[in-house]
Amino acid sequence: MRKTSINPVLKKHRKLNFFKTVNQSLVIWDQQHKPKGIFEGHIKIRSLTPKADQVLHLLESSNLHFLCLSVTWLHSNSPSAALHVPSYKIFRQDRFNGRGGGVMIYIRDHFKCQQICWPFNHDLECLGLNVMLSPEMSFMLIVVYRPPSSNNDFYTTCNWSDKTNRKGHKQIMNGLDFMQITEGPTRITTSSHTQIDLIFSNKPGRTVKTFNFITGLSDHKYNINVQKTYKEAFPSFSQTYGTN
Repeated sequence: MRKTSINPVLKKHRKLNFFKTVNQSLVIWDQQHKPKGIFEGHIKIRSLTPKADQVLHLLESSNLHFLCLSVTWLHSNSPSAALHVPSYKIFRQDRFNGRGGGVMIYIRDHFKCQQICWPFNHDLECLGLNVMLSPEMSFMLIVVYRPPSSNNDFYTTCNWSDKTNRKGHKQIMNGLDFMQITEGPTRITTSSHTQIDLIFSNKPGRTVKTFNFITGLSDHKYNINVQKTYKEAFPSFSQTYGTN
């Protein structure tokens, strides 16, 4: 009988997955373990409509302030009412032509925010919000998806765990004062482990906690981080979620 070898990264992940998931679930849903600061997440969902109930259960009674989704596969005929989650507002940018793509943000309805408008003369699919926490403090939240068919030279396919592969992208983002804060692989298969779902911040010192784990919603992991909100030290910041 042929013996199938298991990717050692996947084997290690499976061994620790149960304990990590229990601890992370407490942070997400238990009010006593609610982290201080802004609690945020991202999933490359790969078709939202059939998973709308699962996303509802994920967000319902959770501690999350907002959730970014990429590859929603929504179109102009997809009603937002069917995707509604109590206590959250929805912002979405569907793909204009063809199947697939699309980005979306669920954000707590007590946040004051305004959608950012920009020209659509690029190959990236993106959605941005200006979020006002107070008259003195605000931040920009942007979710970006680069379709495989994109010819955009700025954002090439990037496996951040590969130092050679990420070199050009890292130079560009460093030049814009953005630092990548996601830790560990974001997609693990039987033959590979890659870090292709990235979070960039121009205030990385704000990051209190960051982790990712498997949800069953997608073959990509659920990325979560917590940002502190000391307005006297950090008057404003930007957060960008990018995925290939």
